[in-house]
Amino acid sequence: MNKLFAAPLLLLAAMGLSACTSTHVPELVGEPREPIKRAQVLLEKEPPANAELIVNLSTTYAMAIRSDDDQKLEDAIERLRAQAAQYGANVLVITRIENVRMSGQSIGGLYGNDTLTAVDAAPYKKVEASAYYRSSRGTGLPK
Repeated sequence: MNKLFAAPLLLLAAMGLSACTSTHVPELVGEPREPIKRAQVLLEKEPPANAELIVNLSTTYAMAIRSDDDQKLEDAIERLRAQAAQYGANVLVITRIENVRMSGQSIGGLYGNDTLTAVDAAPYKKVEASAYYRSSRGTGLPK
């Protein structure tokens, strides 16, 4: 492949990979606590009674080549659990799951043989959640 085209193609590929996953700026609404382990963050369907909202979170996941839709969702939720843990939130409530369609194409191929392949960009998951702190006093939950 012509060296003149190799550098721009590699730059485009790196930019495309960075767009596969992203974590958005958290909206801090409460008092953060000491960080905890991700495994300590429980996933709940509804906000817990008497819990304090700490932060609203959002992330996307689009590794379409390596993942099916269920895996994309699981990976996005794990990323949110890790973020919640950084703020000391021990409960995560998913508030929105959205399938987002991208326009355009992804380009890949063998550069040594000058073979390039273009495929339609795959949809990705956008997941939003609220992270809470629930005191373990009087709940029977581990601290």
